[in-house]
Amino acid sequence: MSATYPKRPSHFAHKFTRLLLKACVANELGPQATLLLIAIAHTEDAKGYRGPVTFWNPQLFPLIGVNSEATFKRIRSKCKEAGWLVHHDGAHGKIPVYWVTIPGAYGGWDDGPTDETQDDFIATTGKNAPTGGPNVSLIRSQCELNSSLTRAQSEPNVGLTWPTFFPSPNPSPDPGPRQTDPQTPVASAPDPEPEPYDPLRAEQAARKLFEQRWATAGLRKFSRLSPSHQTRLVGLLLDPWWAEHYPAALERAGRIPWLRDGAGRQRGAYDVSEFLRDADEVRKILDGVYDPRAPTAPPTSTGPPAPAPIVKPLKETALDRVKRIAEANGVKVLDTKPPEPAPCPAPTPSPPPNGTSNGSPTTPPRSASPSTSAA
Repeated sequence: MSATYPKRPSHFAHKFTRLLLKACVANELGPQATLLLIAIAHTEDAKGYRGPVTFWNPQLFPLIGVNSEATFKRIRSKCKEAGWLVHHDGAHGKIPVYWVTIPGAYGGWDDGPTDETQDDFIATTGKNAPTGGPNVSLIRSQCELNSSLTRAQSEPNVGLTWPTFFPSPNPSPDPGPRQTDPQTPVASAPDPEPEPYDPLRAEQAARKLFEQRWATAGLRKFSRLSPSHQTRLVGLLLDPWWAEHYPAALERAGRIPWLRDGAGRQRGAYDVSEFLRDADEVRKILDGVYDPRAPTAPPTSTGPPAPAPIVKPLKETALDRVKRIAEANGVKVLDTKPPEPAPCPAPTPSPPPNGTSNGSPTTPPRSASPSTSAA
């Protein structure tokens, strides 16, 4: 942190607010910038000027009437550039710090009343007007010239309502009956004065309660989430609907295996903090869409029985076909089998060639010629 918190006099916030009115800061920077400076100054007063105040950006949205991060940062930059505000972003997800300052051009101004009488106005605008102080007539004329522009910028926001941040829990003790007997009233102790609202303490209490519910649900340790995810989850407490439904959503998410263990997603371990930031997914968790289901038995058949399987007959031979036709015509057919083929006879040896027998040649007998038989 480049600058240190300055030492404040008593009632600094009230004097600072009167100085803002006298310097026409609402006309120069806009009404929302003036509300931001007043909110920071009086929060310092509520803390007793012990140090700078801390706010998450969404906490300041309903206080000054903005509903977007870009609009808020533009208003905050205008206050810083004009020298009315000191702001330091928190490193690694830490909460930002703020305090107000008075620019050097307005350091010598007093915080006196701005409702001058006519004599005072003439004295400050006549020939005897002081030369070292501010020109009141010039300041007043500048405010009057731009009043229509400021009004035109403010009119679109008329009628819009912004959600108010309420710390959780918000105790509302019941004081109980004032008397025990209506006939004999008894004196009751005076009601204690309510403590002044401290936004830093409220934010710390809400964050502590959130971390306790997170741990009770059995999810991954909240401290292991990235600082940006921690900041965004705690920032959701500013939304009334989410602050009302997140306890039940956290408890139910702890019973869903893939949310509790971080398994079963495309990127491996699914970041449950990103999942719980989606209002539609929170509604599905509350409706039980992601609750684990018991395995169901296969459904039993209640329709007509399945047809019997078709058995194709064996291929019919010619003999079986003849028998089937004969039996159909009333002809009795003997069940005979075709004769088995006879075995082939053994081959007989052929006579040796050249008329030899046992290795000696033989001469076939000659037939008698007719001439010989006649003689």
